[in-house]
Amino acid sequence: MLTLALAALIAAPGPVTDIPAWTRPLSRPLITFAGEYPQNTCDILHYDLTLEIFRETSTIEGITGILLTSPGGAVSDIRLDLIDLVVDSVWDATGPLTFNQDADSVFITLSSPVSPSDTTEIFIEYGGTPYHEAWGGFWFHPYVTYQMGVGVYSANPSMGQCMFPCWDHPNDKAEFDFHITVPDSLYCVANGDSAGVQFAGGKATYNWTLDQPMCTYLAAIAAAEYEVLHDSTDSRIFYYVYEWDVEDALASFVNVDLMMAHFESVYVPYPWDCKFSYVETPKGDMEHLSQVYHIASAINGSTYYDWLLAHEMSHMWWGDCVTETEWSDVWLSEGFATYSEAIWAEYYGAAEYDDYMVNDIMIPYLNSGETFPLSSPSTPSQYWSYTTYQKGASVLHMLRYVLGDTDFFDCLDSYFAAYAYSNTTTDQLRDVIESVTGGDIDWFFDTWVHGEGYPIYEIDTNWQPSGSNWEVSITLGQVQIIGPFFEMPVEFLIEGVSEDTLVTMWHDIQSQNELYTVSFEPVSITFDPYHHILSTALMGVEDQPLPPAGGTETFYLIPNPCRLSTTVSWPGMEQSDLKVTVFDIAGRIVRTTSLEAGDRYLDVSDLPSATYLVELRGEGNLRQVSRMVILD
Repeated sequence: MLTLALAALIAAPGPVTDIPAWTRPLSRPLITFAGEYPQNTCDILHYDLTLEIFRETSTIEGITGILLTSPGGAVSDIRLDLIDLVVDSVWDATGPLTFNQDADSVFITLSSPVSPSDTTEIFIEYGGTPYHEAWGGFWFHPYVTYQMGVGVYSANPSMGQCMFPCWDHPNDKAEFDFHITVPDSLYCVANGDSAGVQFAGGKATYNWTLDQPMCTYLAAIAAAEYEVLHDSTDSRIFYYVYEWDVEDALASFVNVDLMMAHFESVYVPYPWDCKFSYVETPKGDMEHLSQVYHIASAINGSTYYDWLLAHEMSHMWWGDCVTETEWSDVWLSEGFATYSEAIWAEYYGAAEYDDYMVNDIMIPYLNSGETFPLSSPSTPSQYWSYTTYQKGASVLHMLRYVLGDTDFFDCLDSYFAAYAYSNTTTDQLRDVIESVTGGDIDWFFDTWVHGEGYPIYEIDTNWQPSGSNWEVSITLGQVQIIGPFFEMPVEFLIEGVSEDTLVTMWHDIQSQNELYTVSFEPVSITFDPYHHILSTALMGVEDQPLPPAGGTETFYLIPNPCRLSTTVSWPGMEQSDLKVTVFDIAGRIVRTTSLEAGDRYLDVSDLPSATYLVELRGEGNLRQVSRMVILD
């Protein structure tokens, strides 16, 4: 995600590419995210992780070496993040160092101040039972041990601190080396390229190296009895899968080399001097650099989840290489990756791109009832939301329309060149666009990124003869009660019996009327015929969403996980009757029921323990989907 994403592992007719349903917390978190993250007092250049995994006790022991310098001025003390694991000692080349561990922080006094022209390396020995929340953290599974780098329940989503002491925020990147010791029956994969393996005493130490800078939340290891598959077309690509899934993997990953080539042609060449891979794990998907964790259930012998593979692969450019400075700009990762799903669909043609944008991105957002701004989410549910993913992708789709293909992709190239291997913000993306195009784009960002809601258009058209021509009158207004007035160029397709013409109105005032002259008698006028604008006009009149005043929030089931029963909580929809459909992981409908306003009790006593998708449909044509986990 996640830059986190996870598959909605079902087939039609159920909810399909509904990533937020799987990346949101199961139950309502009782936290809010931190605002701006502080700058690190030091600049960490390199992490060297030596780690041994003890599966029989679900513990780890490690030594982390940290090479650091000063970003400016003398640095005498540093703070690192480390959750649940206990530090035993800290030292450098001169001997032991003074440290204090307080809750999730480790405070270390250096042996001498470090200036910007100097470097020093410290070593931290630690161990214990590593932490995980319901999604992110360090996991001991019956047949795989793995680190999931993003948390969806945590005030700081970065979960590197579950595995090693680090500055665990996106705004500092470093190079990495890994030395991971596991039983010699296991294979361990980490970021970067293999630097060899040593066997001794029934154990194996796997060495991996990454000599380009990476955020700590992307650092990860996975150890299992993996079969290692090598792509037969692109030598950079590997697959690490369970031995019983080899045959299915060969079929499910058949298009991966085509995706890589397509993204390299649309964006820039793969930006990492190392492998790219998918690693089979019980949870997923997650875009760890060079090794995407791909959920096991999606390796099923079909290419149905190509959209998910494409989403995660695109993070190698957007999220892993160009990374948001703060989590509040997470749409710069997830919106870009969701848009890349449509870019992959475009490999098959313009019609496929349009269909994917409309039906898998824009309409699911409109149906969600969410109306809060894309920028500056304030709760975990807003971070991993339809707004972050689908509205973020829609913003890029509309920018492509406003700028035109040439300028749009030139802007992406310049944006990537400016912030590759570094950090960025929404304002910096805006500034790059203005620099490349030479024009102001605040009018777009102020409404679509920083504003609430979306436009609801009211359209009136008529035509009449004018000499040998016809005069067409188009009046366009906006009637939404949530959000600002959305200035946009709006296209209309004027069609006659045997010819047509496309006209564009720059819609910048309310109740705007424009006259157009055509040489043929019109028979119809179509608003936004090529689906460029995120608006309710994408849907039939009968299907248009009507969110309550103030919009909705994400729905939750309480409790979740649950036994026998749970309760639906959908803020903003308390007075709505709800239709409930429960799907199993294979996409089969296992339960349908209705809940009247005031009744939110959901009986699941006859459903076996498993993970399900629950779809709610409420008044105003609103729809959201979430996971439900039923325990034994």
